[in-house]
Amino acid sequence: MTMSAASIALPSRRRGGVITVATTGCVLAIVDGFSAYALGVLFFGHPSFARVFQGVAAALLGKQAYAPGTDGMLIGIAMHITVAFGWATLYYVTYRNWPALQRAVNGKRGVATTGPALGAIIWLSMCYIVFPMTKLHHVPLTSLGFVVNFIHHMLVVGPLVVALDR
Repeated sequence: MTMSAASIALPSRRRGGVITVATTGCVLAIVDGFSAYALGVLFFGHPSFARVFQGVAAALLGKQAYAPGTDGMLIGIAMHITVAFGWATLYYVTYRNWPALQRAVNGKRGVATTGPALGAIIWLSMCYIVFPMTKLHHVPLTSLGFVVNFIHHMLVVGPLVVALDR
């Protein structure tokens, strides 16, 4: 079965979908934001919480995101939240319109298998589709940054989206 944009059916209970996406987007933004900070401290020696979100803002602003003040951090937080809501929405619409995904998620090991797969898809999409359209540099497959973030997305981001967005 092929799916076109015209054949995507939005849920009949729009409010339920909005609440699901809003909850998933909020929780994902918070958990991913704090875990990104923790990973930054553990693996990359980032000295501050602000630096994590300045790094996100660097996608739009380049090195100006790291200028003194809170502008870069606030723009980065807004971008981070937008991306979290974007992934929550995309997954929600896909899940509601793809019976095979529904069966996989609701199967015996649903979240345990589809969550890491979704996390891998999210990180690879960010690296090879989103980042190249921004001022961020390419993240080599063999770099520590790629590996740490890939594992983080497989163990935290993907399973969180799948678990919350059902």
